[in-house]
Amino acid sequence: MTLKYIISLVILLPALSHGQQPLNLEAEKEAVTKCFNDYKEAVIEGQYQKAIELVDSNSLAYYQKLHQWVLQGSKTKVDSLNIFDKLTVLLIRQTVATEELKNHDPQKLLIHSFESGMLGTETLKENSLGEILIDGNNAQARLLVNELKTPAYYQFYKTQGEWRLDITSIFPQSAQAFQQMAKRNKMDENSYVLALVEAISGEKPKANLWEPIIR
Repeated sequence: MTLKYIISLVILLPALSHGQQPLNLEAEKEAVTKCFNDYKEAVIEGQYQKAIELVDSNSLAYYQKLHQWVLQGSKTKVDSLNIFDKLTVLLIRQTVATEELKNHDPQKLLIHSFESGMLGTETLKENSLGEILIDGNNAQARLLVNELKTPAYYQFYKTQGEWRLDITSIFPQSAQAFQQMAKRNKMDENSYVLALVEAISGEKPKANLWEPIIR
């Protein structure tokens, strides 16, 4: 192999790579969009098992932790959670029978979150993706609501050649929104959470809501 040939390769390969990259990126963006749209359609149509197959390992790990918090979280532990997680734990304790919770596993808890609308099942119809950024096996997509930009971004991860949605990636923005609403209502965080639990469930919060189900 001559020096001239090697130099030619050094010059040409970056140009060739650059020429191919947009096509690859566009294909990946389409795959990310398809993952989101398939997830959205599955949730709206009540095909929750299919929806679960489209979420990533971070999402499933979160519901594993949530399952533990609901069953075993002490008052101190639950109180230490951010406002979104705290509301989720207390709302599940409020609305799901104790014996049913004991028989739940993380996937059943995720299905309950779909069925109860805790994951915004109704508003999901208004959601779509804006700009998508691809970085290897990671992707980030701006969340649009009624075609309007929001500050939230969904994260996607490619596993075994397939894109999967991290539904927990917008939870921090949800927590910030709840904190802002509590301030607007001039309420401390826990009072606001309990007011939401009552408003959503239609019943006064249970007296033992802060206590673990399994001690």
